Amino acid sequence: MLTFYRHPCLLALLALTLVACDSSSSDNPIFNDVVDNCPGIENLSQLDTDADGQGDACDLDDDGDGFNDDDDPAPLDNTIPGNFATPEDILDNPLVQNAINEASNSGVTLVTQTGLTPPDITGYYVRADAAGVFTSTSDGSDVGRRLVGSETRIDQLPGNVLSSASVSFTSLRPISFGIGKGSLVRGKETDYTIYSRGRSTCTESNSDFEIFTVGITSGQIDPNTNNLVDISTLSVTVGVEGELTTVCADRLGARLEEEGGWVVVETPLRERVNASSLLYMCVDDDEAYAPTEEWTGSDGLACSCTTDYQISCQ
Repeated sequence: MLTFYRHPCLLALLALTLVACDSSSSDNPIFNDVVDNCPGIENLSQLDTDADGQGDACDLDDDGDGFNDDDDPAPLDNTIPGNFATPEDILDNPLVQNAINEASNSGVTLVTQTGLTPPDITGYYVRADAAGVFTSTSDGSDVGRRLVGSETRIDQLPGNVLSSASVSFTSLRPISFGIGKGSLVRGKETDYTIYSRGRSTCTESNSDFEIFTVGITSGQIDPNTNNLVDISTLSVTVGVEGELTTVCADRLGARLEEEGGWVVVETPLRERVNASSLLYMCVDDDEAYAPTEEWTGSDGLACSCTTDYQISCQ
């Protein structure tokens, strides 16, 4: 006589389902969290464009090219604007190589650290207004033009990944802000190089013009003051989209509105400061934020830094 048992594991196997015994998934009814590539987020397709084990539903960079989806002209195509996933990929790119060579021919040598033991550059920094200067550009223009000042927060995360927030200012007033995620820092001892990827948009005169850039910033951290010193930054345009107006072209300068355009700026000092001394970033409980950043205050309220550089809590 045959006896049949209603064993849930056996029934699951006989039904050829993908439900694991004694396990459950918080978001996908046919995947347990061991095999779900986005636990906690509903994604029945389990689509993983770049095959990095993280599903598109929770992957900030679906095609794995180094540009986060929000800043990528083609989030599912790693050939547009190109593969800039690692420092090595950035340095191997023909547009970046050409910019480095042309800058060198003009007398500017850019140091590119690739070591895996960079110094910790976490902190708050201020670059004084007009402290930096354009030293070389792809079309020879703008050399000698000075930079506006900036206040910057840098967080160095595990894996030597950086997140940052900054506010630019001039004439004692803030003029712009930016938030960065996913930059990579390399180096050794007191020397460092930051490799970044990003998008800028010009909307003046009814324009909707975007440039996609790669940045390479090298310098040293002063072991006595923890200031960042002798900083050089190369910015290279690796892609463009949209309609360019004359106003936007004039503002960008140095052929940055063209693919392959580049600039080098040099800054002698970014002074490390306490958050409480910052003038333009939103400071709350000794932490500083750029506009549009959000956080939970010490009283449990949801707070944000508004676009007029004020703290708003609800």
